[in-house]
Parts: sequence; structure tokens; C-alpha cells
Amino acid sequence: MTEKVQLEQVSALMQPMAVENGVQRPLFSREAALLSLELASLAYTLEMEPWRNAGWQDVSYQVENKLLTGEEANGGDGGRFSGLFSEYKQFMARFKAKSANIVSQVLGTMRQRDASDTCKAVVMARKAEDGRYLIAIGFMGTGTRMYDWIANFRIASEEGLHKGCLQLTRHFEESLDAIVFNRTAAELGLEKLTLKDILLECERPDSRFKLWLTGHSQGGAVMQIFAWRAVQRGLLRKNLIGYSFASPSVMYGESRADAGSIPLFHLMNRDDLVCRLGANAHIGHCLCYHPTEEMRAACYGPAWQQLPFRQAMALLWRIRDNEDALLFLIAMIRALSALNDDETVQAVSAILFRMLPERLTAALGGKMEHGLRFLRRYVERMYYAAAGKRRLPQGQVKALQQRIFHAMQEMGARQFVKYLLQAMGIPHRMRRKAAYGTVIPAYAYIAEQAADSLQDVLSPQHPAARRQDREALRMQRRRAYGRFGRRI
Repeated sequence: MTEKVQLEQVSALMQPMAVENGVQRPLFSREAALLSLELASLAYTLEMEPWRNAGWQDVSYQVENKLLTGEEANGGDGGRFSGLFSEYKQFMARFKAKSANIVSQVLGTMRQRDASDTCKAVVMARKAEDGRYLIAIGFMGTGTRMYDWIANFRIASEEGLHKGCLQLTRHFEESLDAIVFNRTAAELGLEKLTLKDILLECERPDSRFKLWLTGHSQGGAVMQIFAWRAVQRGLLRKNLIGYSFASPSVMYGESRADAGSIPLFHLMNRDDLVCRLGANAHIGHCLCYHPTEEMRAACYGPAWQQLPFRQAMALLWRIRDNEDALLFLIAMIRALSALNDDETVQAVSAILFRMLPERLTAALGGKMEHGLRFLRRYVERMYYAAAGKRRLPQGQVKALQQRIFHAMQEMGARQFVKYLLQAMGIPHRMRRKAAYGTVIPAYAYIAEQAADSLQDVLSPQHPAARRQDREALRMQRRRAYGRFGRRI
């Protein structure tokens, strides 16, 4: 049953620092996680009415290269048509975040050539019970448009961080001096107050503000980098709290000792591939949920009872980091290239149908072979850069290619891709949708019903964590097929 979250009760987010396992940070709070779940969902929907009714004010929307802030985002300046005009602009912000027509796709992709600028976020403020102001920033995850994914694949290291997500963070930071809090400024007797001013004051022990960050998936990655850079500039940890859901890692190299002390909590579903990707380490503290049969039945729905879905999940369980993911992608491209033209088009169409118009995908059929060859070479270069190697482990790639090709022949290429996408997407869900029916999104279940079962873990990319996972994943694969037949 859905738990009603009181958006005005924010005391769980204002907890003082405590010492846990030698690290100073606020204690994990289920109530704070539930509030963060709502804010992370808001970053997708931008449906502000419940939040305004709960006393939240000074809302700003960042949607790619457009910023809606001040009066135009908060009901206008009192003029005859200002309220209507403000509502129209807010509607257009929601529309732009979801727009997927071919012109916007092409223009958006061209815009990403040098740097990613698809960061989407919602910012707002509310006075807390202790008299301070809580400044909420919710970062949206990857959208459904093709160019929304470009930042995810910029996996090179820059400043020791995931390059693509660092670019998104920088893009948001460019708006710090433009995001204004007019009502909060008036209540404090200030002429003007910007997000940049608030971040500067959060460097003081007596700050009147506390920063609350959240995000899902790519949004959780941006949250980490934004928090890290703010702390490096002087923001005090006591003035910061954050919760992410399904976040990939963002830090490369040896994890810095102080990265784990940043007061960010990352809720992870062990079945979720995304949590194992990104860079080498998370910034903050990872809390992992190991799914039970009860949880999978509730969250994965009828799919969990289907053998092809379990077979697809078994393939994904083999992927532990970026290198494994790139090898899997290379093997899959090779397997697709070995199919006949019609099967290849059907499989690729199943991947791209949400990103590209159906007619355009069909028109690409004649160029599919050349496109796959180009894509394979591009992914191979990504692997060489990520792994620091000049050659592929051909035996590993060939064995994986054979498994994938066998599965495509057994299920049909389009059906295989369908189940593979489900195995990636269903354990990654956070938001409730009418289309899901009675199926509960995995991260909603974890926050609402399984918070007490979360386990402190190392970042999934940490070598020690990977060693711990090997036997656990073996057991998962055995359980997946115990009653349903052989493995692929």
C-alpha cells in the first residue's frame, strides 16, 4: 500500500551530525528517504501543486539550456495575465523535458557534440521546524530521447570524475547565480537571494540554510558530483544531506578517504545493473537491498515468472562494471550482425523505438550493417580507453556472443531485446505509474517496505565488493533456474 508522505514535515532531513563506524554524518532515516523519493519523482513530473500546498516556495526549473525561475515560475508578478503566463511557461518546461519530435532530436544531438547540456532539475525552499531554510534540489535521471543518453556514454575520467556527468553538473552550476529565491529573501529582509548566495552561506557553521539533494539514476550521479564540488569549495558537511536511488558511481581512481564521509546515502537494488556502472566508486554511503522472492513478485510482476526474463537477468548479472558492460555490448553487436537483415532491423527497432520515430528507424534498415560496424568500432575504442588495454579478450567476447546469439535464435531477436530491456528497466524503476497497475516500482518498495533490510556495503565497483558478489550472483543464477529449466 502506498504510504502518504507529509511533504511539510522535514525534520528528518534536519538531523544533526552523528558518528557511525568512525564516520561523521547524519544517521540514515527512512522518513528522509521517503521524502527524497517524492522529490526525485518530482524532478521527472514537475507537478508542483502538492508541494506548494505543503508550504514550499521559490520554485525554479532547469530544463536543459532553459531556466524558469523567479516570478515566472511562481505565479507571476500580480499583473492581469501574469499568472496565466506563468502557468503556460511551467507547462512548456514539462513539455520540453519530454519532447521527442525528430527536429528536437537532431538539434539536441548536435548540441551535445562538445559537452552535454541535458541537465534537468527542480529547486525550491521551505522553512524547517528549527527556523532554518531547507533548500531542495532534485535532479532528473536520463530521459527517453536519444541525446539524453550521450552523457552516460562519456565515461572518460576528467578531474577524477565521470566526464559526462561532470559536464551536466557544470551546466547546472552555470545557473547558480540566476536561480533566485524572492519570497525567502523577503522573509529574511534581503534585497536578493540566489542559489550561489546560499551555497556561500552554507560554508559557515551558523548558516540559515541546509542543502537537500536527491536524484534517480543519472540524476543521482549529478547529485554526487554537485555535492562533491560544493564541499571541495568549502560547503560544510553539516549543511548538506542527500539521498539517491539507483545511482551509478562517478569517481575514478583510488576512492579518496573523505569521499565516503560526504553525507549522501545511495539506495541500491542488487538486481539493478545501473548501480554497478559509471566509474569506480560512489561519493557517499551505499546501502544495498538484496531482493527476496516476495519483493521480486511484487516489483517485477508477471515478468519474473517468465523464463526469458530470468534468462536475460542472468546475462546481466554477469556484468559487474563498465568493462564488463562494454564487452557485453560488443558481443551483442556482433550477435546482431550475424542475424539476417530483417531480424537485425527488428531487434534494433526494439531498442530505438522510444528514441526515434518508427519511420526513421525503418528507413535505417538499408544502412544497418554499416551502422553496426561503426558502433562496434566505437564501443571497442571505449573499452580500450576504459580498460587501459589494446586488445579485446576475444575468448570472453566470443563465448558471450554465442550465448546472446543462441538466446536470439531461441526467443527471436526482437523478443530477446524486449526481455533484455525489461531486465534492465524493471529493477531500476522508482516512480509509480498507472501503467504498472499493482506492480510496485522497485525503489518505492525498498524505501517504503524494506528500509530496515538495507545493508551497508562498499561501492559495487570496489574490488572487495566485487569479490563478495561473485558467490552471491552464482547463487542468484542457480535460484533463477531451479524451477524453470536450463541456463543459456
